Amino acid sequence: MDDSLSSLLILLPWLLPAGVLIFLLLRWRRASQSDPDAKVKFGSGLTFRFVAVLVGVAVAILLLAHFSSETGSGGRPASANSDLPGIVLAVIPWILILGFILFLVRRIRSVRFTFNKYFDTVALAESGQIDEAAKNLDEFIAAKQLGAEWHAVFLLYRGLIHLYKKEYERAQKLLKVALETPNLQHNNPLLTRLNSALALSQALSGDLAAAEETLEKIAAIASPHQQGLLLLPQTVVLLRRGKPQDAAEMLTAKWHLAEAVVMSHPVKCLRLMHAFTLRHEPQTSGNDAEINRLIGCVQPCRPGEFDYLGAHWPEFRAFLADRGLAPRIESIESARIESAAPPLSSGQSA
Repeated sequence: MDDSLSSLLILLPWLLPAGVLIFLLLRWRRASQSDPDAKVKFGSGLTFRFVAVLVGVAVAILLLAHFSSETGSGGRPASANSDLPGIVLAVIPWILILGFILFLVRRIRSVRFTFNKYFDTVALAESGQIDEAAKNLDEFIAAKQLGAEWHAVFLLYRGLIHLYKKEYERAQKLLKVALETPNLQHNNPLLTRLNSALALSQALSGDLAAAEETLEKIAAIASPHQQGLLLLPQTVVLLRRGKPQDAAEMLTAKWHLAEAVVMSHPVKCLRLMHAFTLRHEPQTSGNDAEINRLIGCVQPCRPGEFDYLGAHWPEFRAFLADRGLAPRIESIESARIESAAPPLSSGQSA
């Protein structure tokens, strides 16, 4: 009876540290599988490996202490009154858990700093300071601090900056690398955003067939709430296919989805697309008031903010120029020559 009570007292100090370690491991796994946009992910493979090492050391110390309580030097039975194993078993767990807590605090501070800088970077991109935003994103991508999914998020925004700078091929290359992230299929919101950005880059560069293939693939798995993320590339494809009426009907039917999930700049782009569809309707003069209202909704805007939309789309570039949102050009034909992009008629692919 005394031996059992003694064993229980020896093991008791291990219960709380073990419970804390198990809790943190479960919390880390849950966070690592969450949506990066939720801002709850705080661990990485480094954290997991550190916990595994701690657990391994704790088990080794437990076995060593147990073995030393069974035998003395030369294999002789140790004194039953020896307190060394009990002291080791009682103190070492707390040392281990203290070391883990110190490591975790340092890790959380580092991740918080990265998160704050990341959201500052998104704000920089939204405000037009894309060179500064690109510099921060390049640092994040090189550091690889927050795990594979966050690495994909950084690649997404870096690809969008390439897109804003009219570097379509570089944007598509980065986005395709991000889409190769392991286990990305478990993160539907991020997967949808990546494919939406890829399809938009493909459509704006004139590769309509590739854009349609990308949209078809992601539309099949995107949730109804995420369909709004696909609205901009879908609209561009329809307009460049010569189907403004279909684009207008889709925008009207799905506008609430876009406002629910899309940030301010893409919403501005959608308003411009909607105004562009109205210009193609037979009663153009009657649509002037609505076109002017939609153009007014994108104000204030930065000089050149929408240039990437029409770099390889002469008709849309001319529309922007007519509304004072892009440098004026002499004619649509001269815009085609400058952009080195052939005109796209209804049903024609780039």
